[in-house]
Amino acid sequence: MAIVITGASGEFGLLAAERLLDLVPAEDVILISRSPQRLASFAERGADVRFGDFDEPESLSQAFSGADRMLLISTIQVGENRQRQHKTAIEAAHRAGIRHLAYTSSVGIHPRNRSFIIPDHAYTEGLLRDCGMETTILRMASYADILAKAIAPHAIETGQWISHSGEGRVGFVAKDDCASAAVGALVNDGHAGAIYHITGPELLSHRDAAALAAEMSG
Repeated sequence: MAIVITGASGEFGLLAAERLLDLVPAEDVILISRSPQRLASFAERGADVRFGDFDEPESLSQAFSGADRMLLISTIQVGENRQRQHKTAIEAAHRAGIRHLAYTSSVGIHPRNRSFIIPDHAYTEGLLRDCGMETTILRMASYADILAKAIAPHAIETGQWISHSGEGRVGFVAKDDCASAAVGALVNDGHAGAIYHITGPELLSHRDAAALAAEMSG
C-alpha cells in the first residue's frame, strides 16, 4: 500500500513524512515536492522522493503513479490560485488510480463564516464530495505553533498583542498533532467518508493566549 504526501517539503509535510515513516516501510512512502532536493534525507532512508507541481499538471501523472492513498496538504496561496491547484491535484489523483484521499481542511466551514481562508477549503471539500475516490476531511483548528513561534514572541518584544478576534475562542492545536492525525487516517482503515474536527483540548481566546505568554516570559 503506497501512500503519497503532497507538499512534503513544507513544515506540515515534513512532520507528516516523519510520522508516516514511523508507521509503514519506507518503500511504501512517496513524497512529492516542487523542491525534492529538500527531501534528500528521506530519500536516503528509502522513501521515494519525486518532483510534482500543482502548477505543472503534466508533472502529476508520474508523481502520483503507483500510489493507493494520498494526503493532500492544502497549498498556501489563498484564493483562485489555491482552488485551481487543488482541483488539478484531485483530478490528477483520480486519474492516477488513487483510492483514498485525505485533505487538510479547516474548522469553521460555513457559508456565513467571513474568514478569508474558508472559501478555498469549502470549494475543495465540494470537489471531494464528487471526486470518485474515498475521502477523509481533516478540519483543523488554528495552529498553536503560530502563536508560540510568531505572535507571542512579537508581542513580548513590543509589549502589545493585537488581535481583532475579541473574546472568540479557538481550540488551538499543535501542528505535529494534526500531522499525526492525518497520517493515522490514511494508514488505518475505517476513515473513508469521515469528517474530523481536529482541535486542542481547551478553548482559548487571544486574550487567554496573551496572558499565558506573559506568564511564561516571566
